[in-house]
This record gives sequence, structure tokens and C-alpha cells, in this order.
Amino acid sequence: MMKYLLAIIFGLSFASGHCCDCHSKLWRPFTKENYLEFDIIFIGEVGDEIKQGQFELKIIEVFKGEAKSIKTIINPKDNYCFRKVQTGEKWIIYTNLGNTEVYIDECTRSRDIEKTKYWVPPPPPIQNTKQAKKKYKIEYLKYLKTDKGDIDNEIIQLREIKANNR
Repeated sequence: MMKYLLAIIFGLSFASGHCCDCHSKLWRPFTKENYLEFDIIFIGEVGDEIKQGQFELKIIEVFKGEAKSIKTIINPKDNYCFRKVQTGEKWIIYTNLGNTEVYIDECTRSRDIEKTKYWVPPPPPIQNTKQAKKKYKIEYLKYLKTDKGDIDNEIIQLREIKANNR
């Protein structure tokens, strides 16, 4: 009986520990499919904490959808599948929720645009030429100097998509 009980407890803890395992698709560079996957995409700044776990949210730039009704961002109590925010952070937020508050879960591309190193280093050059190796070295050094990953390129692409969809 004890073996079965332990097996059930282990199984439940394993399942809950992996229920938000959706990172593999998120570590890829931005594509138009990422844009199409969400209803609302914007950059927002996390303001003061209104009450425990609930922060004001100032919309800075909208790339897709209606974000003006979103006023707060929530740090859920269970925090299994959600990312925590802090006052002063700037986030790019991808969501399908259109109400007055937003939660940032692990399965979206949402992230702090000033901190998160989201991408893996550039792949080594396919061509074994001096020029390819030099270009790789430049890109790799650029990657090492930043902790933002490719957020700048992603924002440029989002702006282009928005401009072309007008």
C-alpha cells in the first residue's frame, strides 16, 4: 500500500512540475506565426503595486489588438506557470486576453525586454570560411554583451508587420 501511495505522490509531483514545459518553441527567433498566434501584443511598463500581486500597467506601444482597456498586470499566487513582474520593468506582452488585467504565463513570448536573455547564442557558421567565422565571432560577441537577446530585432519586425497591416 505504501508503495502505491508513494508512486501516486511522485506521479502527481512530476506532472505538476512539468505542466508548463512549453519552452522549446519559445527559444526560437520571432516569426510572423508568433504574431498571428496572439490577439494582443504590446510593450508595457509595470507601475506601482496596487494590492498584493496586482500592479498598474502603462501601455507604451501596441503592435496588435486593443490593449487600451488593460490596466493591471497580475502576479498569481500559485506561480506554477506564470512569470513574476516588478515595478519599473518593461515587458513585451503577448496575450489573448482582452479584459482589464493580464497574466504573463510561461507559454507565451512575454518577457522583460531589458533583462531576459531569451535566445541561445547564434549557431556556428555552416560555411568554413574566414568571412563566415568572422561574422559568427562578431555576432557571438554581440550576444555576450547583451542580456536582451534578440528583442530589438523582434520589435523592429513587429513594427513592420503592424505598418504593413494598416
